Amino acid sequence: MADTLSGFRQKLSRVAQMTKAVKRLHDTGIVDLGNLGVTLQTMKNSRVYGPQATMTIQGVASTQHCLRLSTSVGP
Repeated sequence: MADTLSGFRQKLSRVAQMTKAVKRLHDTGIVDLGNLGVTLQTMKNSRVYGPQATMTIQGVASTQHCLRLSTSVGP
């Protein structure tokens, strides 16, 4: 019984941590919970590239016009 209760507490703690993390990402504008496609892509990128690269990818995706200006070559 004690092992079951301990396991339940650990799972509940993980859920609370993930909820805080998602709230923080939503508050900073990295995750848009209103746009399910972008949210799912963010989750996929995070698993593949890690958190820092995912933030960069999402930032570039949301401001592609800035990327084009910064990568243009010429006088």
